[in-house]
Amino acid sequence: MTVVSPGSTFTVKFIPKHEAVNLDSCVLINKNTSVSTTLVLDTTVEYFDGDYYVEADITHDVAEDEFYKYKIYNDQGELSYVGSVFVTSQTDYSINNGEYTENTTENEYITR
Repeated sequence: MTVVSPGSTFTVKFIPKHEAVNLDSCVLINKNTSVSTTLVLDTTVEYFDGDYYVEADITHDVAEDEFYKYKIYNDQGELSYVGSVFVTSQTDYSINNGEYTENTTENEYITR
């Protein structure tokens, strides 16, 4: 999952399933409302870090505290990648900041 700031453009990094010259489109789906939007990418594929991953800039207004699923397709119509995005303005966002928090309870369990 990628964590991005609210706004109109964000960058995703991914390893595509199929080799292609261009990334053609991106389907962005809001997980809460199930509204999907098809975006035109028209991005020439450029591999980074020794041909390891690709970057794509996605331009769409994304709302704060929303989860989105995205599907990126190459110029051959093949599904290149499926990923998730969480939108937050928090700069130090982490699910649990690397710490495990144990739940404590007053419940008593009877075992036989």
